[in-house]
Order: sequence, then C-alpha cells, then structure tokens
Amino acid sequence: MAGIKSDALTRLSGADLLKHDGVLVFGPNWDLVQRLRSTVASRVKQSRSDAEIVRLSSADVEAQPGRLIEELQSVSLFGGFKIVLVDASSNGVQRELISASSLGWSGSFLIVSAGDLKKSSAVRKEFEASPRLLAAICYEQTASELSGVTRQLLAAVGIEASAEVCSAVVDAVSGNAALLESEVSKLAAYAGETGSLSLDDVVAACALNRSASLDWVLDNALGGQVAKALAGLRELHSEGAPATSVLVGLTNHLLLLAEMAAASGGGRRAEVVIKQWKPPVFWKRQDAVADQVRRLASVDHSGILEAIFAANALARRQRQVEWPVLERLVLAVSTRLR
Repeated sequence: MAGIKSDALTRLSGADLLKHDGVLVFGPNWDLVQRLRSTVASRVKQSRSDAEIVRLSSADVEAQPGRLIEELQSVSLFGGFKIVLVDASSNGVQRELISASSLGWSGSFLIVSAGDLKKSSAVRKEFEASPRLLAAICYEQTASELSGVTRQLLAAVGIEASAEVCSAVVDAVSGNAALLESEVSKLAAYAGETGSLSLDDVVAACALNRSASLDWVLDNALGGQVAKALAGLRELHSEGAPATSVLVGLTNHLLLLAEMAAASGGGRRAEVVIKQWKPPVFWKRQDAVADQVRRLASVDHSGILEAIFAANALARRQRQVEWPVLERLVLAVSTRLR
C-alpha cells in the first residue's frame, strides 16, 4: 500500500500489522527507524505468542542467495509463526527482498529496516505498491510531534500531562526521541497515585543529559569536536550498537550537509537554508547543523566524501563494518572539520 508516516505505524496494533505480510521501516532518522522496528516486532510477538524471531544480517542474505525467501516460506523450528528481521543496507539484500515479494509467503511476518531510500528505490516502490506490505518513512520529528509522542507514552502508563509538561519533557531530553521512553518510568514514579505531573516533577525526574545517541556523536564529529565524537562512538560500541548503523547514519548525514552547503551558496545563510529544509531539521539541532554546514562549506570536502564512499565500498566487500575502521573514519572527518 502507499507509504505512511512513522506516527501512523505507531498507532497500529499487532492485529492490525498482521493483516499484512510485512513492513519496510526507512528514512533519514535512523534512531526512529530502529525504535519502530523493535516496536513492530514486539507488537506482532504479543499477538502471536508462538512466534519465533529470526534476525538476518546483510552478510547472511548476500552470502546465501535464496536464504531470505527460504526463511519466510519455511515452518519455524518450533512449528509456529516466524518474525523475520532484515537490514536492507545493501543492493544485494534489496534485490533479494524484491525477489521474495514476487514469490510471496505465509506463516511469517517480515520487518525490513533501511536508511533514507529515495522515491526511485526499487525496494521502496515494491513495498509501497503491494497491498500485502506496509512502508513507513521516518523523518526527523518536530518539537510538536515529539510532544505528542510524549503524551502517548505517558498515557500508556496512566499519566495525564498538559501540553506544557510534555514540551518540558522534550526539552529535558534535548529533543532526543530515543530517550523519551526511558524517561517515562522515572516520571511514573514521580506521578505516584495521583496520575498527574507538574513542571517541577519533570525538572526533578528528567536528567538533562547528552547521552551518546547517534545524533549526538554525529553532531560532535561533524562539529569538529574530536574527543567527544570518539568518546561517544566508543560508548555506542559498548552498548552494542551495530557499526553498520553508525556508518549509514554518518554517510546520510554528510550527504545531507553537502546538499545544504551547495544550497547555501550565492550568499544564502546556512540558518535560512536549514529552516526552509524539507523534511525539517529538528529545531533543537538547527544551530548545530548550521555550524556543520558552514564548516563543510569552508573546506574542500571532496576528500571527506571520498573517504566516506571508500568506507562504504570496503563494508560491501567485507560484508561488515569493523569498529576500528569506523573510529579512524570519524577521527579523520572530525579532524578535517575542526
């Protein structure tokens, strides 16, 4: 069916999702892509308690052509339903997905995650055109959208919150949507039996932290903050974040900055370009992104892009991304923009 926005996908129950054979979750907001992938898997699992979860990496799919459709069409080892998760980070995986879609399957639900696929992408077209499949795009969320997400999360645990309180929660986590869910448990404790929150409760419960989210690492790396970028990268590694996701995020963000730098030519200020950009840049990050655009525009950044492309080519050849390679890449990029 036609593509839907990420917030529409979050409103679907497990039963709603199971009316389809699978979903493609993609877009420039990789943190949101990852969270929605987990949310969809959890909801389908709740509706099908007999489900076995099968995770296939890009390397798994590319090394064994036909493995994907075999997993989708075969019966689970436990005789029940299957939830198959795939990362479509390479052209080879996307070709396998299109092939699988043409054959069809039953007894399985497919969840595909991908980066910022263009409208011309064959796999995006396949999922958007098929009545059996869903496609949800994850843009950077505005402050208003994040406030709405906060209200939903709080309501789910029985807490009523005003628009002012929800906005304060978004500010407290610096617009980092990934932190909203983790803060809800703290807020629930402060709400207690009353089931309501005040602004004072938010200030007391929410840590004004800058955790090592992917956005935080990217902003420091491309803002020339070498030490912070490397420290954040190592924290992501220790938390089990996939190196492929970081490389995809870095690549997509650098290409976006290059487009913005080109658009800011002819005397246009970076701030003006960013405020008018579609899809919009989250307002809390606009100053940081403007600084990154100015830094990129002030240097010959062809070498930076070449290094990024070379790293992606190496990842495709080796079918994986090594953390030491990624660390050297971030160091080189951040040093160049310092």
